[in-house]
Amino acid sequence: MMNRFQCCVASAYAEGAYATLANSDTWRRGIDELGDGLFRYLVLELATGENCESWPEAIMRTEICVYELEQVSAALRAAYLQEKSQDGKATAPPLQVSPESCTPGNSAAKPQHR
Repeated sequence: MMNRFQCCVASAYAEGAYATLANSDTWRRGIDELGDGLFRYLVLELATGENCESWPEAIMRTEICVYELEQVSAALRAAYLQEKSQDGKATAPPLQVSPESCTPGNSAAKPQHR
């Protein structure tokens, strides 16, 4: 069974699409079969075996993950805009991912222009 931090992730991630894994004895195999690398990372990062033993520790780990993802997103946006400006094409508005553009288990989200 997942620990309380992992259960929280399973309940919140992808609008709860993976919540049933929280009560599964085979959740480790289940997360591998989903093919969702970010979900897998979060669940494994919050494992008791990774010394995640308190709410503050779990929160800190997820906040570090959010920070790193924001850095990657900013770098990708900057590279995209630089590439477009070198092509002489007009720059596009920032890309945003909406819940409607993603399907649970699909790590290749489809960004939507807003």
